[in-house]
Amino acid sequence: MINASPLRGGPTDQPTTRDVIAATVLRVEQHPAADRLVLVNVDTGSGTPVQIVMSGSLDEVNAGDSVPVVLPGGREPNGKKVRAETFRGERSGGRILSYSELGWDAADPSLAVVLETAVPAGAGLPL
Repeated sequence: MINASPLRGGPTDQPTTRDVIAATVLRVEQHPAADRLVLVNVDTGSGTPVQIVMSGSLDEVNAGDSVPVVLPGGREPNGKKVRAETFRGERSGGRILSYSELGWDAADPSLAVVLETAVPAGAGLPL
């Protein structure tokens, strides 16, 4: 089991939720058609980078960060199914989870979770 704890609280050493995996951020750039959206390319361990459209700012996640992701067809811990979607012309192949989507408390629950410890891309995360 991987002991991956987030930067600001959250449980560790818990059973994994099969659909939540670690991804490594490869690149972050501003969405070309939306000020409050960013394009995040991640490595999910599949061998092919995945683009995810995320609400937030350019400094919320950085290249090299490990983040929790749910890919299309998977479910967030709250049971919500993730679909591939298009946001203002850009395809999103999953979701980078926020504190609230993981059910964790935080000063700003809408922030994306960045894991303290690098976790191999594609590994299940303890939640």
